[in-house]
Amino acid sequence: RSRGLGDVYKRQMKKPCAYCGKSHSARHNGHVIPKSLYPSSTPAYIQRPTVPECEDCKQVWTDAETQFRNILMISGEPNQAVHETWQTVQRSFDKPSGKRWISDIYNTMVPVSIESRDRHMVYPYKDPRVNLVLRKIVRGLSAYHGIAGAVPDEQVWVGYVPNTLPESWRDEMLVYN
Repeated sequence: RSRGLGDVYKRQMKKPCAYCGKSHSARHNGHVIPKSLYPSSTPAYIQRPTVPECEDCKQVWTDAETQFRNILMISGEPNQAVHETWQTVQRSFDKPSGKRWISDIYNTMVPVSIESRDRHMVYPYKDPRVNLVLRKIVRGLSAYHGIAGAVPDEQVWVGYVPNTLPESWRDEMLVYN
């Protein structure tokens, strides 16, 4: 007999929160990778891993995930998914917290000069909320794949590792791209 999604959901909600381990409080099906990162055109067959998440943990991520999404949208080169998701970002600025989110983005921008042009850059790895969400993703994937349950935030490290590949390796890699 095939099990419906409702059965899977009920079974998952009997498990403790993937982030703090609490099992006595109400839990929701929390997205490991923030749902706001998926453009609306994302096909339904794309897996969006979820884990049990208590209300307290969900509140910790809510604001941080907005900053995470906003910073990622303005980092790097835009593509179709970024253009599509940017529409959602712009609409979010009309919400009560919108002015603060705009201010948060502005405050992460660093003036730089590139090829004699003044520009602004964003360094996602320097933003504590971006790092909080990255640790949440690592912890959620750990629970989702059954590696470990409720890994404490202090036991997860994320950070920026500069490109330290030897030049000969980089040259070889460029041939294949």
